[in-house]
Amino acid sequence: MVTDAAAWQRQWFELEIINGLALAEWEEQGRPEDFSARWREGYQQEAFGLVNELLALIPDPYIPG
Repeated sequence: MVTDAAAWQRQWFELEIINGLALAEWEEQGRPEDFSARWREGYQQEAFGLVNELLALIPDPYIPG
């Protein structure tokens, strides 16, 4: 279970927005086989940040709480 369900939903929604923006750009570029450089350049850092925030909301089972 997450520690803050509302925060989880917000972060997840933000991650979905990034994914949608990247998907739209990929489609606008004609669906190139290799979109990895553009992903790294424009989306990866923000996505990693959001994933880290999501992970922070998951309690560590080894730390008594």
